[in-house]
Amino acid sequence: MGNINTLVEHFGNRLIKYNNISLFEFDRVSEPNKRILLEVGIPDCRSISGVFTPVEKFKTINKNYFVIQSTNIETTFVCIELSTNSLVLYDLRDNTSSFINSNLEIYLTYIKIDEDYVRDIRSPLKFGPYTRDTYEKYANYLQSQFEKINNDYSRDIWSNVLEQMSYGIF
Repeated sequence: MGNINTLVEHFGNRLIKYNNISLFEFDRVSEPNKRILLEVGIPDCRSISGVFTPVEKFKTINKNYFVIQSTNIETTFVCIELSTNSLVLYDLRDNTSSFINSNLEIYLTYIKIDEDYVRDIRSPLKFGPYTRDTYEKYANYLQSQFEKINNDYSRDIWSNVLEQMSYGIF
């Protein structure tokens, strides 16, 4: 959890800490993920791919998905998958989940990277106007930042985000 101080500094007062989590399923959340929920918190954040808001009250879906954030799509939630303790995006419409990150600390690190990218690279148009000629440069830069952490970017959600960025969708 050496990266935690950097995350706390980055997210600051956007972090929502939880005192008491009384759901039976919380016992199945890994200790590192529990520590972040109780001692660090979950931020309200806007990433390239959406808006993520900490839930006011925890709930589980199908007794295997511990909901931690709602999204700008009312049927989709960021959850801790209790069988793996990885972060997934769960969609109630078709009861499917898509891998986001291997744990909560990595998830918050990726969100920080995403927010830094928007502030420092995308918003000032560091690689020139955001056009067909530069989409891939922007996507490659963000991927290079994720590569410094781990290879979670190569699966499901982040892979889709990077691919859509390279086509100019995001």
